[in-house]
Amino acid sequence: MKKFMMVIILAFSLVLSSCMNLQNENKTKEFDSQKIIEERKELRGVWLNYFEISSIVKGKSEAEYRESVVSILENLKNARLNTLFYQVRCFSDALYNSEVFPTSRYIVENEGDALEYDPFEIFIELSEEYDISVHAWVNPFRVSYSQDFSMLSDNNPAKVFYLNDEKTTNLLICDKMELVFIK
Repeated sequence: MKKFMMVIILAFSLVLSSCMNLQNENKTKEFDSQKIIEERKELRGVWLNYFEISSIVKGKSEAEYRESVVSILENLKNARLNTLFYQVRCFSDALYNSEVFPTSRYIVENEGDALEYDPFEIFIELSEEYDISVHAWVNPFRVSYSQDFSMLSDNNPAKVFYLNDEKTTNLLICDKMELVFIK
C-alpha cells in the first residue's frame, strides 16, 4: 500500500509540475505576442510617381538630386509618414540602373541613355537615415503613351519582342478607349 501511495503522489506531482510549466509557457507567449503588437508599425505612406521623379532627376547632378531627396524625406518625417512607394517602372522602361529595361526617357534625354547615378539606390540609401521604408512600384504591362513605336529604344523588351517574334503580326494600342492595330 505504501508503494502504491508513493506512486500516486509521484504521478500527481509530475502532473502538477507539468501544468505549472504550461502556465509559464503561456505567459511567455502572451508577453511575446504583446511585444510584437507594440513593435508593429502602422503603414503611413505616399507614392512618388514618375512625373515627380522626373522633376528631381532629369538634368540634375547627383548632388542636386540628393538635396531634393533629403528635402522629400524630411517632409515625410515631419508629416509622421514612414513609407514611400517609388515608381521604378512606369512603362517598359526603368527609373533606375537596369540590365533588362532601358532607362526611362522621363529621367534621361532619350530612352536608353546611360544614367550618371542610380536615383532609386540613392533614395534607399538616404531613406535609412530617416527610418522610412521604400518600396518599388512597378507598372508591369504598360509600354508607352505614344503610338509612335519608333520612340522606344532598340533594347526595349517590348520592341525586341515585337520585332523578333515571327508570331507577332499586329501591335495593339489602346488610345482614348479605342483599340488600334498597327501592322
